[in-house]
Order: sequence, then C-alpha cells, then structure tokens
Amino acid sequence: MKSKMIFRLLGITLICISFSLSGLSQSVAWASSSAIATGESTVDGRPVAWKNRDHWSTADGWKVFPYYYQADGDSFGDGDRYTSLHNYMGVTAKGSSGLDVHTGKQIPWVGTNDKGLGLVQVAGHTLTSSFAEDNGYPVSQDLENGMSGGFLNHVILSRAEHIDEVEQILRDTNDGGGFNSSYARNTSTIISVFDRWGNAATFEIDGNSFTRDNVTKEYVKDKNGHFSTLHTDEKDQGNPSDGAYSGYDWRNNFSKVDWIKPNGFPYFVDDQTTEVDSNGEIVNSGSTSDGIHDWEYSSSAIKRYPRAGIRMDDPHIKDYRYFIHKDVGSYALGDKYDIETLSKNIGILPGGEKPNGWHLNRFVSTFGTVIVGSKPGDPYEGKLTTMWVSLGEPSVGLFVPLFPYSGEVPSELTTMYSAINDKRHQVYDYTDDNSCGYSCGRNVDHSIDTHALTGEYYGESGIMQYTFDIDNWAFDQYDQFIADLRDGTRSLTELKQDMINWQKKIAQQAKEYYVNETSIFPAIEDAYVNSNNPDRNYDDFLSVRQDDRISYLKFNLEGITGKRIQSVKLRLTESTNGMAGDTNLQVSKTIDPWDETTVTWNTKPSTDGMVYGTYKGGQLNENEVIDIPLDPSFIEGDGIYEIALTGTSGSVDDEFSMRDTLDGAKIIVDFGDLNDIILDNKDATLSSEWLTSTTEPDYYGHNYLYRSTNGTEKKVVWTPYITNPGNYEIYYWLPDGTTNRAPDAPFTINYSGGSVTINVDQTVSGGEWVQLGTGVYPFDSGMHGSLELSSTASNGNYVIADAVRFVKVP
Repeated sequence: MKSKMIFRLLGITLICISFSLSGLSQSVAWASSSAIATGESTVDGRPVAWKNRDHWSTADGWKVFPYYYQADGDSFGDGDRYTSLHNYMGVTAKGSSGLDVHTGKQIPWVGTNDKGLGLVQVAGHTLTSSFAEDNGYPVSQDLENGMSGGFLNHVILSRAEHIDEVEQILRDTNDGGGFNSSYARNTSTIISVFDRWGNAATFEIDGNSFTRDNVTKEYVKDKNGHFSTLHTDEKDQGNPSDGAYSGYDWRNNFSKVDWIKPNGFPYFVDDQTTEVDSNGEIVNSGSTSDGIHDWEYSSSAIKRYPRAGIRMDDPHIKDYRYFIHKDVGSYALGDKYDIETLSKNIGILPGGEKPNGWHLNRFVSTFGTVIVGSKPGDPYEGKLTTMWVSLGEPSVGLFVPLFPYSGEVPSELTTMYSAINDKRHQVYDYTDDNSCGYSCGRNVDHSIDTHALTGEYYGESGIMQYTFDIDNWAFDQYDQFIADLRDGTRSLTELKQDMINWQKKIAQQAKEYYVNETSIFPAIEDAYVNSNNPDRNYDDFLSVRQDDRISYLKFNLEGITGKRIQSVKLRLTESTNGMAGDTNLQVSKTIDPWDETTVTWNTKPSTDGMVYGTYKGGQLNENEVIDIPLDPSFIEGDGIYEIALTGTSGSVDDEFSMRDTLDGAKIIVDFGDLNDIILDNKDATLSSEWLTSTTEPDYYGHNYLYRSTNGTEKKVVWTPYITNPGNYEIYYWLPDGTTNRAPDAPFTINYSGGSVTINVDQTVSGGEWVQLGTGVYPFDSGMHGSLELSSTASNGNYVIADAVRFVKVP
C-alpha cells in the first residue's frame, strides 16, 4: 500500500511516498532510531548515545516527561539475582504509553542511572513474533504474561552498572525469569548501552533469546559503495576489557545481526537497497546484504538518514553536540549526509531546491534524547553522566541537560511537552491536541509550514533560529559546569546540591527563552550576517562567478560596526574536485568598487593592503568547513571584504582551477559568545620575542609561549573586545608540567577604573581553567582593558603564557 505525503515549502509542493510492511498492522516508514559511539570515535573518550522516539496510537503518548526512580530493593520474581539497586532518571509518557500493563510501574524508553549506565532503545519490528510467524517460524514471545520492553528497560537501569550485567539480566529473563509466571519475555526490542568505563554494546532481543554486538569498530564502504560488513552475535565470545571499547553503531527498528536462531529464524533479514528515483518514487532493488545502511522496509535510505541517527559514517568524531546539532550556522546542511546534525531531523530536498529536507520533519516524533557518559579519569564514578532531553518533537523542541545523580527533575520540565506542542501548531495543520498519535488524527495530513520552522534558509529564522541559539547557550553553560565539576573537590552531598541548583537554573532560563522566542544574543541579532540571511540580498553578500578561473570570494559587512567578529568560515558545498596541494587564503578589505563583470582570477579590486585573517592548510575537500581566524584588532567590520586564494609569496596563485572548488561556496561570519571571550596566546601582543612550545601536554590551542625570568622584563598582553560591558571573572590556562616554572608569575588586570596584580604559582599541574583571583572586574565597551603577564618572576625559572578567558557574570 502506498500513501502520499504533501509538504508546503515556500510555495513549492513536494510529494513523497510512504509504505507499509506486509504482515504488520501499521506503517513503519518513520521508524525510531538510535546511535551510540565511544572511545576514539568520540571527542574525548566519553561514550554518547542518541535516541529518537516515535508515537503512533495512544492519546497521551506525546505527553512525555523525565522522571526519577529511587531504588527500593524490589524483585520482579525468583529469577531476579540483582533486585532494584540503582536510582535512575528516565523519559516516559503519560497514560498507558508510560505504564507497565502488569505491574503499573512507570517505564522508561530511555534513561541513565546514577552509576553511569546509559540506555537507549528502539522497537525491533523484525524481532516480533508476528514477523516470525509471517515467515513460517514459531512464536517466541509470551504475548499475555511476558515482561514488556519498557519494563525490561526499567529492570536494566535499576539493576546494572556494567554492560556484562546487562547480558546476565537478559540470560536470566530468557525463560521469563519468574516474572508474572511467563515462559518468555514479551519483547521485540533493540537496546544500546554504555557504562562508566566507556564499554558499549547493542543487544537485539526477542522473547527467549538475544544477541550482543560489542561497539569495537567504525564502518566503511566496500569497493561497491555498500556498507556490507555484517554484525555478528558476540555474547558467547570473550569481551574486550574495560575501557577497550571504541567505535560506533546505529540502529532503527530493523535487526542487523547476522545470526540464526536454533529454530531457523534469521535475525538479519535485509538484502535489498532502498532508493528514491528521479520521479520521487521509492525503489527497492538488488540483493546486496548491507545491514549498516539500508533497510527495505524503513526510510533509512529514503533521504531520511541525515537526521535519523543512522548515518554515522562521516569523518567527524562524535560528541553530544554532534547528536543535537554540530556547528549549525548559515547553510549548515549543504547537500550531503555527513557533518550534519542528527536530532533536528532536517535532510535534503530532491532536485536541489533548498537544503531543508525530504523527510523535513518526523511528524510522529515525541522526544529526542542524548546521553553523555563519563570521560575516562572523571571523578565521582559515573555520576557526571548527563541526559539531554527534548520533551517533544526535536525539530521544534529544545534540548535541556539533566543529571540523574541529582535525584530531582526541575519542575519546569514536567509539562515542557505542552510548550513544545505550542510550537508544533506553528508548523503543522491540526486542531485536536488530545487525539491519539499519527494513526488517528494528530497531524494525520502531514502538511508542514517549512518557513515557520526554518525560515528562508535552515536555522536562519523561524523556530530553529532561536532554538539553535538557546541550545548553543546551554552547551556552553554545560561545558563550563562539567569542567568545574571535574576538579573532584566536592563531597557527594555538595555535588548533588550543585547539580540540582545548576540544572534548575538552566531549565528555567532555557524555557523562558524558548516560550518567549528570545534570542540569546540580542546584541548581535540585527547584525548577524551570513551568506544565506533572508534579510540581505544574496548576490550582495556573496559573489562567485563561474569563470574558468576565479580566485576571489567577497562578503559584505557594510553597516556592521562595533561587533567582535571571531572568525570567517568558508564551506565548499558543491565542489566536484577538491582543491589540491597547499591552500593559502587571506581576508582583506577592498577599497575599489566590486564589478562583477571584471572580477576574475587575475583582475580584482585593490585592497587596503591589510591582511585581517589567514588560513594555511592542505587539500580542501567537498563539504569541508575551514575556519579563518581574524586578527583580534579586527573590530569595525564595515565594508566589503574578499577571501583570496594566494600563493606562498602572497601573489595570486593561478595554479588551481577555482570554478569547481568555489561553485556554491558559503561564507559564515562567526561572532562568538559575547559574554565568554577566550583569547589564546596567538591572539596576544608580545613586547619581545617569546618562544613557542608543545612539549608539555594539555595546552590550549596549537601551542603555548614561554620566557626565561632572567634578563629585562618582557610582556604578553591579551586585549579583549568587550561588546557587553559589565563585571567579568578572569581565568587563565596552563599546560601540564610543573618543573622549572615560576612560583610567582605576575598577571596584571587592567580594568575600568584601576588595575591589580596577582601572582600565580605556575608549578602546579594545568590542563584546566583556573580563576585569576576571587573577584570580578568591571570592563567598559571596546578595547579599553587588558590582561598582562610579565616575565619578571623569580630568577632561574620560566613564565608560561597560554590562553585566558573573560566571563561576564550576572
């Protein structure tokens, strides 16, 4: 059976096709998805897991909320060897969707406990008894008395702290485990779990058996372009030691493990490739067994993959921001699956229209969750594990961080689904909030107002503009708080109370911003410019002529004055050939009119002779984003600027054909966080030569500076550009290492109305932000204050200069 789904997109009508699986009672084209990564596949070794949940039939299933379960030692039956030991925080739903039918307990669909075990889960359609029956195999589930998948999640979270214990729980419940007199579980589910040691595995579970797939590798295409590496069952094999897991995995509702049960039922059933042809029709073809990428009966390969958590085969290491939204900016998505945010669920349009999406929005999604585990070496035995939740459809929702160890859920989040539902009404055409899910009326026509959601371009206006800003603000707040917690100096009582206070403050502020549709950075709201801002004429902002050779791009900052501009980013979006060899790019200001008819690779307007930013690197590839840092003195902005490809001597480099490389290139102007300003040693002014080094570990950026204390005084001066005047705390960063350093390195803070010198003991270990003094210091707008470091410390030592930070306080 086929049905049509119609989108409204800025006057463009778009039709896509959905379909159902024979033998199942409902369509599965919008399957739930999950992903997990750990070890060297993540930014800092912290495991991270992602989950999208869909809602189909119950009236209250969209009313999701986080809840806290406190262990009470109870048992589900005589097979429960662990009993309820651990507290956990989970996400559930009101009504029958969130309750176990036998016990009446609240059941989680995702969660993490206070021992650092995280769990995400999707239903396994090809693991169901109905699927087995349709293919001629016997039923394995106890459909009447068995333990449900939701209750199994509860059992695992309240009983396990190591993934091997998860496996043991599954073994114990294969025959019912004493639960409700059942002979087998009533489960057809896929779970991915990690623990505080960074171990991670995916389990596929039916009524009386399961498989274990350890996360120990990354996946690559074979010579035919298929992801043909099959997953195998590893539960009876020796597992890696604690901390030796590294890689990623991703799942939707269809099994991927190449394993056959003793009764002959094959877990791995997919042997076809699903595509969308030029007419917009879904086509299944081929017999390639490619369990990583394509599932015949889901939309995994139907242009949904950019947002479904099942395309992790890109070159970027993963972190929690990657799963929520990674480096979202102007034209953030481009037209490829890689380096794109997952949970926001925006893909591409067929026919190269605008970068918004084939499956623009998972209209049946009820929440998204990203769980961040403990970093190796973290204190507090897994208690820093964090759960980010969007308590409603992620595309219109907001992600808020929660600490399971806190033992409390901020009251602001208990009805957050209602606030997110209000945003849904801006993009969907439906009237009955209390109807059941997709299958009986809640947005059953699927129509969506993409302009209200994304604006003219992705994330530049509409709901996504302020939600992305709020998310980014929360990310920065979280990173600072985690860095503070990692010093390990708090007692457990202090840790819990600080977590409670912090997450409540974040929840209150984030919800207020969200409900009021407030920009987090109002000081730059009107000045935010990028290549696809609908408030500016596209051609006036970015110019690329498709001549045989063109070596220049322009960007327009006219009218943008007094703003701290952190960097200019260049993204190659449609290059068919990467720019080979060494790449040298320079940012300069033009002084002549820019004539589109005459600007080519060897004819361009003259510049003011200044170079405001440079980039030197190797080959640039399609969809790569490069960052061109600007000189810290570059403030005024006003005018027309160029990005020029130059040779090593500064002359025009005519060795490269720029036509393919720059065709469709996008420029993003990054203003940074105006209330949290970081200046590295490269941004400082030196009164004389200082030496650079990378000898000691944990330095900030690319290197650090050092200078002998012998001889005349030499200074390093960091001068921030203050856009938001007020009181600031000041921090410094040292690399690790303690020998031959000055115990009294003098830092002088020059603030509005005075100065103060603070001696810093640089013989202590570094690798973290340390506050300079205990006070706050007033700074006026502009570049009127500074932080100086002098080499006049105790003789016979060295003074170290790395990064500094100015953080505005309320």
